[in-house]
Amino acid sequence: MFHRSLAVVIAAALSGAGPALAQMVLSEIMFNPAGNERYDEFVELYNFSASDTIELEGWLLSDSSGFGRILAAPGGGSRLAPRSYGLILVPGYYANSTLYAGRIPAGALLLTIDKAQFGSYGLNNSRPERVSLHRPDSSLAAAHAYTVPNEEGFSEEKLRLEGGDGADNWGESTVLHGTPGFANSVTPMPVDSTLALMVINEIMANPAAGEAEWIECYNRGDETVRLTGWRISDSDTLKKRLLVREEVTIPPQGYLVLTGEESLLSALPAQGCTGVVVSDWPALNSAGDGVVLFDVLGRMIDAVWYTEEWGGDRGISLERLSPLVASSVRSNWGSCADALGHTAGRANSLLVGRLPAQALIAVSPNPFSPDGDGFEDHLAISLELPERTARINLRIFDSRGRQVRFLCNYEPSGSRKSLFWDGLDDEGLRCPIGIYILFLEAFAESSEAYMRIKKSCVLAGRL
Repeated sequence: MFHRSLAVVIAAALSGAGPALAQMVLSEIMFNPAGNERYDEFVELYNFSASDTIELEGWLLSDSSGFGRILAAPGGGSRLAPRSYGLILVPGYYANSTLYAGRIPAGALLLTIDKAQFGSYGLNNSRPERVSLHRPDSSLAAAHAYTVPNEEGFSEEKLRLEGGDGADNWGESTVLHGTPGFANSVTPMPVDSTLALMVINEIMANPAAGEAEWIECYNRGDETVRLTGWRISDSDTLKKRLLVREEVTIPPQGYLVLTGEESLLSALPAQGCTGVVVSDWPALNSAGDGVVLFDVLGRMIDAVWYTEEWGGDRGISLERLSPLVASSVRSNWGSCADALGHTAGRANSLLVGRLPAQALIAVSPNPFSPDGDGFEDHLAISLELPERTARINLRIFDSRGRQVRFLCNYEPSGSRKSLFWDGLDDEGLRCPIGIYILFLEAFAESSEAYMRIKKSCVLAGRL
């Protein structure tokens, strides 16, 4: 009995079908890139093992017309960590293209092959081809015959990593350039965020230099939420990070800010906000990632899968417009319009209830007198737009039609925004007493509507 068991183990080892090797899967195929056909195709792998690192040097990739031997990318390695993505790009990509720059997360393993293209002539765009992954002994590890056509720049992605290579487990990417090195856009998320009390409300995935990443959640319900045992993950939902071990509760309409840096906590509001340092912080990819919240039973409470196109530039957070609209709705997110670039622990700058029927400008006080006496020195300008998100220009002209101040230059705005004018022109000089015209241009991001409106104000002086 002992010898028979030993023989089985040895046979498995020789065949390359051991537990670790059985966990390598194909997860994405970019056969019709938006960039250069010669350089911008890619094949993505995933190590589904929970504990085994797999050496990929010497593995083989084929499109049925030829084999390419997998190698480490220039300056990199070839060992794929557990539950991690490996991205295979042809050698010419590294020297001739930057199409995926900023989109590939730092945690993805970059690889290449020993040939100029996949197979003999690259991946075909007009007829299906079978892409296959082979172990160093040539035994088959995974294979998938992709379907055509796909729209240019949209890859073929696996729906469920554990679901096998059948045609029903693959679909066309929903985002341009695919998801190289991170969770697939077609992966179904079994969560109805419209029913959750705690929702993901703001994401700082691309902080300014020296600042920390963070995620804000909001209790939109009427009950206190107890967070003990709750967890969070990025797009890799197999790696769930524990939030807190001690008792932490979030009251109704309360905010929770999660971060990996303790230094952020002192900058949060003292009232209505709880800050928590997650010891094993899931580093977020600014070009596209997922944020998933789990309760103590491991159930998904809320999930957001964002891409670079959703918003959130360097030092500017990605904000939810309404906590009552589902997290998966693209139009429910936009770049923060607050002067700080974020609203951590307080109401979002883009927060909307009911949209106004038309664009409006209100000014107060009118007249105003910027004479430095501490009374009515600034003109408060309140904007209302019939759009959830927009970009705005606000120029100020004198009575002769000459521009004196460019107060806003294509800045992000929610449906409501407040600004102030100190009575100075673009050179920092005080404008003379008289009538001035505020000219607002608004460019709606979702509907591409263009709006413009004027409002007069009076700059007065001391009597």
